[in-house]
Amino acid sequence: MCNIVTIDPSIVSTAVTINGKIFSLASDSIVFTKTHKMKKWFDLSAEYCEIIPINRDYDNHKKYQKLEIAKLESYQKTANLIRKLVDNHCDPKYNTLILIEGYSYSSSVGPLIDLVTLGTLIRRTLSTRQDTELVVLAPTSVKKLSAELTYKPIIKGKKVEFRNKQGLSGGSFKKPDIYKVLIENSNIDSEWVKFLRYHADDILDSKSIPKPIDDINDSVVMFHIAEKTVKDNQDFEKTIRLLREV
Repeated sequence: MCNIVTIDPSIVSTAVTINGKIFSLASDSIVFTKTHKMKKWFDLSAEYCEIIPINRDYDNHKKYQKLEIAKLESYQKTANLIRKLVDNHCDPKYNTLILIEGYSYSSSVGPLIDLVTLGTLIRRTLSTRQDTELVVLAPTSVKKLSAELTYKPIIKGKKVEFRNKQGLSGGSFKKPDIYKVLIENSNIDSEWVKFLRYHADDILDSKSIPKPIDDINDSVVMFHIAEKTVKDNQDFEKTIRLLREV
């Protein structure tokens, strides 16, 4: 048995799942309306996860030097908050596996630089925990493993493929496909997935998966990937090795 923590880092909407409990650390500007009411999908999601608004007042800085320092301080606070959540919700009797999604280098340069800064601080802050192993999964690996989580293998000679019901290969999955991975998996029946199924028609018919749902789904699917790997192998060290080889 071990603690499982999965993180989908984002400048505006970081999602964390700890032993099945979901947290959304989102910029207050996307959580609340101008009248300080929670926006629709944050409000609906709040019943199934803990929404933690993050103050991004550094955007008010106009001078480059002050802005960069303010961003660094804000990102470190976010990393410290995630560390506190992990400490508070993990059983100290067991080892802890932390799975974090790596960077997508197709991102535009500015946001990618900030995301690398945030991600580096999160990784460094968590890597100092005792009895903790940190595994960084490439975005393509998350997509492929999510397909393996839900869909049956297709054998083509020596090649094995995993495709969704539309015939799309796991490596090409986008946010709507990750949504379907969760709602089409008969072995997953958590309250979050029940929520996704209930709103599936409304959300999947829209142009994009709304926040915080898109980021939470990435964190949740990684949790189930890690959970299955742990269950299948019954060995912490082997689980770490297999995930690092993906």
